[in-house]
Amino acid sequence: MNVLKNQFKNKKVLIVGLGLQGGGVGLVTFFSRLGADIRVTDLKTEKQLEVSLQKISHFNVSLTLGRHEREDFLWADMIFKGPSVPWYLSYLKEAIAKGTPVEMEASFFASYCPCPIIGITGTRGKSTTSSMIYTVMKKSGFSVFLAGNVPHVSTIVLLDTLTPKEYVVLELSSWQLSGFHRKKISPHIAVITNFYPDHLNYYKNLEEYWYDKTALYQYQKKGDVLVISYALCHKIEKNLLSSIIQTDAKDFKNKLIYMRGQHNYENASQALAVSRLLGIEESKTCEIISRIHPLEYRMEKIATILGIDIYNDSTSTTPIACQKAIESVHDKKIT
Repeated sequence: MNVLKNQFKNKKVLIVGLGLQGGGVGLVTFFSRLGADIRVTDLKTEKQLEVSLQKISHFNVSLTLGRHEREDFLWADMIFKGPSVPWYLSYLKEAIAKGTPVEMEASFFASYCPCPIIGITGTRGKSTTSSMIYTVMKKSGFSVFLAGNVPHVSTIVLLDTLTPKEYVVLELSSWQLSGFHRKKISPHIAVITNFYPDHLNYYKNLEEYWYDKTALYQYQKKGDVLVISYALCHKIEKNLLSSIIQTDAKDFKNKLIYMRGQHNYENASQALAVSRLLGIEESKTCEIISRIHPLEYRMEKIATILGIDIYNDSTSTTPIACQKAIESVHDKKIT
């Protein structure tokens, strides 16, 4: 932390995208403690950002809301870009051309993190797989933190207290991984759950979307490990320095008591592969995973009324997600 204090005291830091999920609030908190001069800009209005603004009201921060101003971008010594802010934003491109460093929270965190990182990405299933890995590690006595693409969790503030003896399970979206490409870093253990068409309102094509995902493993070193399903192995380059572990749904042989669908057995098989790498007893891992409940909004059983099971699956925001949900209850009459 002393290195960062020396680096950022009195530096001008612009945060592009305060947001409502906790990332922007965490950045303001972290760099305020380091003594930086902070500005925040967001296209959302003061009313839309009310909850986040309340959390940073005690810090001395300049705000530009409902718009971006060119002057803010040219003022900054360093810019932190939110995950959904496009790299092609004109003011951002101008700042980069001027030589201003542009960072993202997750990749900045990873470059300073003193302990091993287990990174998880995929079009679907990354939250469930991350949660499974985190739960197994926590219940097996590891000092471990779950962060990254997790609502209302600030990743960067973990740098205040992390030690080399701990672990971080880092769920990563393709947007966050674009920052890993720019820093040419990858997690020590990388897990890719699957890959389906998504975010094509942001990416020009599937190849561009997959390229961002590849940052999870592309910069791994000798001794690092990539865990990936058999179905995706054909997409992986042959000259990686890291080891590759291939997984299949059939690898997890216990019954999932509270989760349905083959896709969850695929998630469980990858969590099992990671636990083996960490030396956790296999029977213990399987017992823990088999009793994990679905995360909120992911085929979450909320009631049974007049014999009808009702599920909240509101994270089914793509056709493939809805298809997997339907397949998981194919033995029932479905509405």
